[in-house]
Amino acid sequence: MKTYLRPQNVALVALCCGVAATLFAWFLAGRQVEREAAAEFSGQANLAANILERRIQRYIDVLYGLEALANHDENLRRREFAHYVAALELGKRFPGVTAVEYIRRVADAEREAFVDQVRGDRSLIAGGYPGFDIGPPGRRPEYWVIEYLEPMNPASVVFGLDIRERAPALEAAERARDTGEPIATGRYRLAQEKGSSYGLVLYLPVYDMERPRSIAQRRETLRGFVNVVLRIDDLLADMLGEPFVNGLHMRLYDLGRTGEAAASPSEATVFYKSIAGSRDAPLQWSQWQQSHTRMVPVAGRQWQIEFDGEPEANPWLTRFPMLTLGAGAVMTLLLFGIFYAIARARSDAVSLAMQATRELRTQLSFTQQLIEALPNPVFSKDVHGRYLGCNRAFEDYVGVTRESLVGKTAADVMPPELAQRARREDEALFANPGSHTYESAARYSKDGQEHEVLVSKATFFGPGGEVAGLVGALVDITERKKLEAATRESNERLGAVIHAAPLAIVARDLNSVIATWNPAAEKMFGWSEAEVLNTPTSIVPEHLREETRLYRERAQRGETIWIEETQRLRRDGKLVDVSRSIPPVYDAEGKGGTGRPAPTASPTPMASISYSGARARARSWTIASCRSACIPRTASSSKRPCATPSSRATSSRSTTAWCGPTAQCTGWPTAARCIAAPMGVRSA
Repeated sequence: MKTYLRPQNVALVALCCGVAATLFAWFLAGRQVEREAAAEFSGQANLAANILERRIQRYIDVLYGLEALANHDENLRRREFAHYVAALELGKRFPGVTAVEYIRRVADAEREAFVDQVRGDRSLIAGGYPGFDIGPPGRRPEYWVIEYLEPMNPASVVFGLDIRERAPALEAAERARDTGEPIATGRYRLAQEKGSSYGLVLYLPVYDMERPRSIAQRRETLRGFVNVVLRIDDLLADMLGEPFVNGLHMRLYDLGRTGEAAASPSEATVFYKSIAGSRDAPLQWSQWQQSHTRMVPVAGRQWQIEFDGEPEANPWLTRFPMLTLGAGAVMTLLLFGIFYAIARARSDAVSLAMQATRELRTQLSFTQQLIEALPNPVFSKDVHGRYLGCNRAFEDYVGVTRESLVGKTAADVMPPELAQRARREDEALFANPGSHTYESAARYSKDGQEHEVLVSKATFFGPGGEVAGLVGALVDITERKKLEAATRESNERLGAVIHAAPLAIVARDLNSVIATWNPAAEKMFGWSEAEVLNTPTSIVPEHLREETRLYRERAQRGETIWIEETQRLRRDGKLVDVSRSIPPVYDAEGKGGTGRPAPTASPTPMASISYSGARARARSWTIASCRSACIPRTASSSKRPCATPSSRATSSRSTTAWCGPTAQCTGWPTAARCIAAPMGVRSA
C-alpha cells in the first residue's frame, strides 16, 4: 500500500474534510439566518415606510377635497369650510393633522376691505373677529393670508398670517402655484409650535380658471391655497407604537426638492428621529444591528428614511449555526451526513418540482375547461390584436372555428365598422393597462342579426411585467336594452296620465315628503309643484291631523282607504271640502314605492282628492236620488253591484246593492257608489 493511502492519512484527510465541511456548513447556516433576519427586517421597514406613504397620500387626498370645495364656489364661506372640515373628523381619522387652512390672495388695494369683511364675519361667532388683522404688520404689494382655519381659534398666531413672510412656506407655496401640484415644505418649525417638533405643510393652489396650462396663467389666475398642517411627532408617534413596527428605530431626513441633487443626511437635514435611534452606539463583538434605508418622494420633496433594529446576537452565534458547528466538531462523519443531506435535498427538490408541474398542469386544464364551460363568449388577443384563443361560445357567436380564428384580427372576422371599434378599444386599453367595459354591437352568426353586447376586457402581463395581450368576454344585452326602452316608455306614459288626470294626485313617502304633485293638485290647493316637491308641506287642517295620521298608518299596512267627505287646507288658508282615496304604492320588491304589493311590505300612501263643494250644497238631493236609483240585491243579475248610499265613510262599512237603470256605478268594488244619472252629481 502506498504511503498516501495509509489509514492514518485517510483518517487525517477525513478529519480535514470533516472540519472543512463543518466550517462550511456553519458558514452557510449563519448566512441563511442572516438572510432570513435581514429579509424580515427589510419587510418590516418597508411596511412602515409604505404606511407612512399612504398616510401622506391620504392627507394629499384631503387637499384635493378642499380644492374641490373651493372651486365649487369661488365665494367660499367660513361656515361651509368649517362644516366640511368637521365632517372629515380630522382628530379621529387623520392623526398628526394640526389644522387645515384656506389662504386667500389679497392685493394691497383690497387690504382694508378684506380686513373689515373678516372682522364682520359672524357666520360662526356672533361677535365676529374684531381683533383680526394681517400679520406681520407692514404694507406689501400683495398678501397670502390665512383666512379660514380649522380647528378655529381666533387667538391663534396663524389666523391672519401672511405666509409670504415665512421663507419655507413661501418657497413651497410658490412651487405649488407654478406647478399646480401639491407641494410640501421642507424641515419647518410651525408658527404655532410650542415644543421642539418640526412640522410639515402641504400646499395646493386654487385658481380662478379651470386647469391653467402655463406658469404665467397660473400666476395670474391664482386665487389662493388650501393646505394641511402636520406635526411630524404626532404623525409618527402612533405609527411607531404599532405592534408590526415593534423594535424599529427611525430617522427621517429631508434631502431637498425632487429633481435636484439630494443633500447628505446630517443633523442639519434630520426631520425626525425616534428615541435611541442612533447608529453611532458601539457594538460588542458578539452583537449585530440591522439597518435599512429607503427613499420616499413626498409632495415634491425627497425623504430618506433610515430604520435601525435593536442590537441582537450575531447570526453565526445563534442556536442553529452553533449547533451545526458543535455537531461537526464532534462527529467527523459529518461530511457523509452533508453529502447525504445534499442528495436528499436534491431528491426532495426534484420531487417538489414534479409535484408542482403536475399541479400546474391540472390548474391549467381546469382553467381551460372552466372557460370552455362558460356560456358567454370569451377570447384572448396578443398586443398586435391577433386572436390567441377562444371558447366554444365565441366560436358559435362569430361563426369561425378556433383553429381558423387563431392568428387572425378582428378585421378578418367582423364587419369593418365593428372591427374598427374593437381595434380602437384594444389600443386604448394597451395604452392604459387594466380593465375596461363598454357597450357595442356584434353580429351573431346563427341569426345574422346585430346584437347589443357588453364587452369586458382586461390586460394580462408577460414574465417580464410587460403587457402581453388581453382577454375579453361578451354578454348579450339585447333583451335588457329592449326592456329598458319599454320601461322608459311605460314610465313616460304613466307620468302623462298623472299629469293629465282631473283629480288632484299627491304621493308621499313614508316620511310624508311629497314625491308627486300633479297640475290638478296645483289648481285645487294653490301651491305649484316646484314649491312643494321634496318637502313635507301639509294640507291637512289642524283638527283633522290625528285622524289623517291613523288613515296613513292603515294605508302603510296595505289597506286602500276611501274618505267620502273631509276637508283640506288651501295655500290661502281656506278650507275646501274634498273626497279622498289613499291607496298604498309599492316598488318592484314589494317595498315602499311602485309595483306589486307584498304581505310584509311597508307601502307608501298616494292620495287622490276630488273637490266636493257642490255635493255639500246638494247632498240631500243626491242621497235621495241615489236611493231611488238603487234597487235591492234580489234584482236582476244583469244589474251591476254597487254600494248603497248609506255607506258614507270607508269601503269597510259598505253593503252591496244594485244600481237601477237611472243610476250609474262608480268606484266599484273598493269604494263603490251610485251616481244619479239625471244630475250627474257624484256621491263620493
